[in-house]
Amino acid sequence: MKFHHVGIACNNIEEIHQSIEKIFPEAKINEIIHDPLQEADLSLVIIGDFIVELISGKPVKKLLNKGISLYHICFSVADIQKTIIKFCSSGAIMVSDPKPSILFNNNLVAFLYTKLGLIELLEEIES
Repeated sequence: MKFHHVGIACNNIEEIHQSIEKIFPEAKINEIIHDPLQEADLSLVIIGDFIVELISGKPVKKLLNKGISLYHICFSVADIQKTIIKFCSSGAIMVSDPKPSILFNNNLVAFLYTKLGLIELLEEIES
């Protein structure tokens, strides 16, 4: 398991893109895509070795209404099912069962609530 990215909730991804371009002109900003399974609009921003996933839509509305923008941290894992079992046996609560993510080439993602907050697991498929 290794750190992959941080998820940031926002109301307007295009507005955040513009802000990032001003602060980090070297950033690679990917297009906004809609993921119907997540009911969200998403965009990846890469700043050096650091990846930020911008999320807007239904999953983050309540957080944004509370003024919270840090949504989740994501770890890539070799076997998502084994990792879920390990997390749940350590007290994590499953929030979203594994499902394909359009943003990550249809690799499986799952969300679990832990004492660290919301964690996304991204199953990396070896090629």
